[in-house]
Amino acid sequence: MMNKKDYYVKFAKLFAGELALARVSGVKDRIEQVQVIILSTADILAQDNSRFDRQRFYAACEPKKN
Repeated sequence: MMNKKDYYVKFAKLFAGELALARVSGVKDRIEQVQVIILSTADILAQDNSRFDRQRFYAACEPKKN
């Protein structure tokens, strides 16, 4: 069974991958769509958890530099 943090981590990894793909494709609209989804997801998570750290989540959603 996963806890809230597990879900946050899984969402962040998913969004980081999608954002990386969108940036590689260079399609500006796709990049913006992924960013809007990240922001909307953060709103939902913050409503569920008053201690939710948006900045930490946003940082985790950024693709890792190799």
